[in-house]
Amino acid sequence: MLVIIDSLKVYFSQQQPNILFVKSLAKYAKQMGKSCLSILGDLGAYPHRSKYDNLVDYELSLPSMYDVDMKGFCLYHQKDFDKFSDEQKQKLIKHHGKALKIERS
Repeated sequence: MLVIIDSLKVYFSQQQPNILFVKSLAKYAKQMGKSCLSILGDLGAYPHRSKYDNLVDYELSLPSMYDVDMKGFCLYHQKDFDKFSDEQKQKLIKHHGKALKIERS
């Protein structure tokens, strides 16, 4: 099962998926024999709207852990991530617990 939700709607409108929606998706994933729900969040919507200042605050406002069987991945393009100060980068990495950089060869 694949669910795609427009990141501009999620981050900048009242149509944000609520925790009950996420829990129902996680429950459905379990019924399909999956171990959990995986969420890939494309944070490119913030730079698209020139909202860099708000992005770090938004990320840090999210819980590090949820009471839902899910894994969350926040995705950044390198050129967007490079616009943060070293302090902001470290705060984001610390909040999420780990970071992975993928380079194209």
